[in-house]
Amino acid sequence: MLKSNMNHDSTRRTPKVNPFAGMIYCGSCGGAFSLSHTVKQKNKRYSYYICLEDTKRNFSTCPIKRVPSDALEKLVLKEVGILFQTPTMLAQLMDKGDLGISAEQLQSVLKNIYEVWEVMNPAERCKLIQCVITRVTVYENHIEIRPNLDGIKTLLAEAGMEV
Repeated sequence: MLKSNMNHDSTRRTPKVNPFAGMIYCGSCGGAFSLSHTVKQKNKRYSYYICLEDTKRNFSTCPIKRVPSDALEKLVLKEVGILFQTPTMLAQLMDKGDLGISAEQLQSVLKNIYEVWEVMNPAERCKLIQCVITRVTVYENHIEIRPNLDGIKTLLAEAGMEV
């Protein structure tokens, strides 16, 4: 009786929301990264980013073939938190215009980005990432993050500059 109440195909799955879509690039070949996954032991899903340029080649030449998504996303959030604590970044943000808050208040707001991330729903996460980052370049031993200064200013304005 319960099966007759189902109005959808149980084999279809909702795709994982990717807040970093179109932002992650390979530092070796310049190709874009795309989110992919594999399922092992019928219940473990492993998500990772793969270099699309490398998948087009007959033989893999890119030293960065795939990167675990959880590890990369946590590293990006950590680096964003660190990046926004640097005096030069704070000065650039303050120079963008009148934010209505002091540099110390801005630093306090941006310091806790990881804690905020944990309580956000997927749609809010996408908006936050798109506001603060324009590009992430992945190298073998480090990443580079290009911040979106205008987006950060917009985000702070929408938040009402509450500290």
